[in-house]
Amino acid sequence: MGASASVSLCVSLPELAPRCVFGVALETLREDGQMVCGIPLVLRDMVEFLNKNGMHHRGLFRLCGSVVRTRQLRQRWDSGERVDLEHDGDVPTVASLLKLFLRELPSDLQPQRHKTKQNKTCHIVIHFVYQGLIDLGN
Repeated sequence: MGASASVSLCVSLPELAPRCVFGVALETLREDGQMVCGIPLVLRDMVEFLNKNGMHHRGLFRLCGSVVRTRQLRQRWDSGERVDLEHDGDVPTVASLLKLFLRELPSDLQPQRHKTKQNKTCHIVIHFVYQGLIDLGN
């Protein structure tokens, strides 16, 4: 490795700074710019992939994806890397990642009523998941 490799690495560090998305509150994702229209980017990417590739996949949420592959994709997202699920994902693994993302949310999807802004965000997330995944028969 020459000096140019070191300089390149130093210049790239701010862009590659870890910014976890799994196990992070929705409000934190919003503050970190990890949401679009109230939907976490990681959730949007997984739902779009499953909507395109998993609608006719039997046992979509019953079959487990590769544990190793699930861990690798999660680590890539948590390190701030943009993951191309069309290239790097498969239906059972992405379905496992989606379940993991929802399971690891630190707070309930349905927060207390007095937190109206957060409540609205959670309803949008639930609606997005419902619209993208519930219609498996069509």
